[in-house]
Amino acid sequence: WPGADYFAVSDGPARTLFYPSGATGVPLVFPQRAVVKYDASAMHSAPGFCPVGRSAAPAPYLWAHDVALGGRVLRTFVRVMAWDPSWLARRWPHTAALAAPAPAPEFERPRTCEAEDVVHGCFDEEHSCERCCDLAKGPDGDSVCWAGWMTYQKCCGPASRRWAGCGWRRGADLWAHEYYSLTPPRLHSPAQCQQRCEEDADCGGWTYFPEVWQPIACRLPVAAVLALRRSCLLRRGADDAPPTPHRGIVWGRRECGDSSNPLGGCVEFDVDRLSWEVEIGHGIPDISACRALCQQREECKAFAYFPHYYVGDSDDRCVLPAAAHAFWNSRCLLKSHPTHPEQQWFLPMGNVVSGSRSCPAAVPWLERAAQLLRAAAGRPSVEADAALAVDGDYGRARCSRSNPWRIDFDAEYEVRGVILWLGDLADLQDRPLRTYFVSLVVARDSREVEVPCATILESPNARPLTLRCGGDDDEGSAAVRTGGVRGLVVRGDGWRGDGRRLPLALCEVEVRVEPVQCKDLIAESVTIGAWERRVFPPGMARQLPSTTPAGQACERYGGGLVSLEARNGAAVCVEAACVPSQCLEAFDAAWAEFAAVSGFGVWDANLEAASEKCATLSGRYFEVTVRVYEAPREGGHQGSAMLHFGFCAPGICQGDAAATVALRLAAGKGVVLEQMPPGTQVSIQNVRPFAQWEDVKLDFLIAGFARSGTHSVQGNLALHPQCHVSKQELTFNWGFLPMRSQLREYERFFEAAPAEDAAASAATPGTVAGTGAVLGARLRGGKGEGVALSPRLLRLIRKVPNLKLIVVVREPVEWIESLYNLRALGCRRDGHCGENLPSLDDIILNNATLEDVRVEYAELARSIEDAINFFPPSGGRLLVLEFELLKARPREFFDRICDFLGISRFPANFSFDAYATDDRKAYTSDGTKADLCRSPTALAALRSRLAARGEHRRLAELLAIAGAPWVSSRLLLGRDHCP
Repeated sequence: WPGADYFAVSDGPARTLFYPSGATGVPLVFPQRAVVKYDASAMHSAPGFCPVGRSAAPAPYLWAHDVALGGRVLRTFVRVMAWDPSWLARRWPHTAALAAPAPAPEFERPRTCEAEDVVHGCFDEEHSCERCCDLAKGPDGDSVCWAGWMTYQKCCGPASRRWAGCGWRRGADLWAHEYYSLTPPRLHSPAQCQQRCEEDADCGGWTYFPEVWQPIACRLPVAAVLALRRSCLLRRGADDAPPTPHRGIVWGRRECGDSSNPLGGCVEFDVDRLSWEVEIGHGIPDISACRALCQQREECKAFAYFPHYYVGDSDDRCVLPAAAHAFWNSRCLLKSHPTHPEQQWFLPMGNVVSGSRSCPAAVPWLERAAQLLRAAAGRPSVEADAALAVDGDYGRARCSRSNPWRIDFDAEYEVRGVILWLGDLADLQDRPLRTYFVSLVVARDSREVEVPCATILESPNARPLTLRCGGDDDEGSAAVRTGGVRGLVVRGDGWRGDGRRLPLALCEVEVRVEPVQCKDLIAESVTIGAWERRVFPPGMARQLPSTTPAGQACERYGGGLVSLEARNGAAVCVEAACVPSQCLEAFDAAWAEFAAVSGFGVWDANLEAASEKCATLSGRYFEVTVRVYEAPREGGHQGSAMLHFGFCAPGICQGDAAATVALRLAAGKGVVLEQMPPGTQVSIQNVRPFAQWEDVKLDFLIAGFARSGTHSVQGNLALHPQCHVSKQELTFNWGFLPMRSQLREYERFFEAAPAEDAAASAATPGTVAGTGAVLGARLRGGKGEGVALSPRLLRLIRKVPNLKLIVVVREPVEWIESLYNLRALGCRRDGHCGENLPSLDDIILNNATLEDVRVEYAELARSIEDAINFFPPSGGRLLVLEFELLKARPREFFDRICDFLGISRFPANFSFDAYATDDRKAYTSDGTKADLCRSPTALAALRSRLAARGEHRRLAELLAIAGAPWVSSRLLLGRDHCP
């Protein structure tokens, strides 16, 4: 550390030696945690070859950083002033904490979108973090989310999920030599700092200062101390600021009264007076130059100077200047020389986070290395020697000598690079540089072969060797990608006289790995939604637990661990996009049961029973659209086919996982890519779970019949403050199971406008207008006047919880005449029925139809019987009213409805309106009205049909069964509106 007065030393890779007897004497190695005080003014560095024992350097001197540089040695000479091994703990409070036990490491790994370096500004409601960062959609998540600077690497925080939980130390600075210390990079999280260290072969550790750094007093890392030395901080305030102790700093005023002594009486030592900071200047030689800089700025009233001997201050009363504090926010400070965990020192420094280079949970041979290390504890062996290169200590003292050296991975990976830390540096200048050969062990045809990765020459300056593997131009890279790498082999050149290879000095090995790409394992792809996916055939792959060390390591690299049948059950780390989901594995385990209740269309009567059977399997029922596109022909024509069906999947399935189940079932319908012509594409679309009728939220439904006053019931109830009535028709024209999209559309019918909500709560807040009744939650209701005619719909909607049905019945002859006139008027206005509009006589006499006008529908009693069957009146879910009551006594009519729904009756001054009367005026005025009273033949035929079935009598009886207090004489006597 140039210019430092205190020097902490250890026996690192470039050893620091002390020559107490002069340069020709025997050197000593400083013990760990020794502190040397030296004369900074006598320090100098000089290049030149200066081996031990041949220097004329005066004694006593410390020769530091003895590092080979291209055949020369650069030595830094410092004159030793004092040396005390216990100085650290006894005499320097700033670093006394180094002697304290290191804090316990912390292990944590956030889930997707919970990491510190997730940039939430990348996402919105449609492009959520969970959607965009889902690796199941591909190695970069959902590709449709990314544009410009927004990428998976920038937005999704992959560094945190990969590196968090590697045994970080929180609240302490890793004490080691720092580099890139003048401008440390700004990063989003400790995990990104860890990754930056892993990408730099010279990095051995790191300390991250968070965005809101909370320092301990003025304790600083060495890099910060060096950066502040000879710095001048300009201030706005002067004498009015209170003094605070700050060891080493010099505070002064802009002006000084004694011109003969510019510093006399104008500066204070070891004291700072905090005030608004204007600017900080670096490289200021002395206090006078700092004052001169202050005098150049009009707003500067005082200054603080950090002299060349500044070391920080751990006094609790010291306050770090804002400029120094702000500079280190979000900084990543890298440290050189990897060290063994037992040789790491940590200095408490607020809420910083520190870590070493190695991350055990991300090492691809963690379990294998543990086996080797256990073997190393016993008698010497090849395994014990190999373990020395993967023990994580990075020290040159304990290195593997095996040549060749091999390590097997816990699973197969793709290998992108290798870093080697080598020993045997003592004779580096006296021998030829060695060549190292790195090979990758891959699986091919049920056997293992070695594929060359790279050849590299030993570094003359003892730096780690970085090799790149698996590039597109590298020999054997295609084989590596296809097979996956199972292990690594390192060989060195050179032979002994006895024909054996010279031993290696392999001190530490790192491997840069990635998951095996899906396309290298699965030939055919399908499109699921907007993403290309590759799915293992049944039985080919099995997901392995991610809780094991091997599973965690693979997951950190963005993959998933699977066992491949084609590899005889070998573990392979593959991209997450093709890892068999728990959903798919659960389906494959019981595919026969799930397939037996799958494949039915939305309008298939078996769908309802299949859904109920699926529920007994703890499954969920989905719909899917499968499209098959042929390869384009000449002229650009491309044929296609489509399947749309429902299927049962395990209850844990959702989204893309459910789509893979649909692909399995589509194969049973003949959609097998391997059996289709080349160029065929398969797309899985619209995979959505069916809803259940129990998901429908509806309190009452005016279920029929059209032209029986249903519009008037709807319109008047819409004015009741306790009712929220849909303006749209609730036809429930759905299949045997409702779809989620249909439910969402239905929900929009009940999105009340603010004006409607205000009107509903008008009059007295919290009460029904004009009454004293308490206003509770508004009942949801609507009109579906054709529902009562459909036994299927009645059977299905009875599953809607607490739904009440209101049915208004009209005398059958009058009803069918009125309904026909309404539908015929619409046909004439819109022209959608064509020119051959059937007459009412044709409908009655010849069984013609006009939309929902059919002669058999005039038998209303049959529909009422169905309603009573599915909504028993005894259960309080059915109310049958007669149209005659609405016409004769509307208040009684609506009182019965209000009592049935459990809401307050309409006020006494409320006037009930008649709705949907304009059409009757229209067809009456234009002379197009059909009148059965003027068609004796048709009238007689209809009367005869109704009489044969006792229609009027049955309607009267059903009204009584449904609780009607009275029935009109027309129904009792079987009379219609015609004379």
